Amino acid sequence: PSSSHLIIRILEYLKIYLFISQINFFT
Repeated sequence: PSSSHLIIRILEYLKIYLFISQINFFT
């Protein structure tokens, strides 16, 4: 349970990071 929660949190941060990096790339 703990490891899957960690994976979900990592995926959320990764998605946010990719979103921010896209914004920085396009601007």
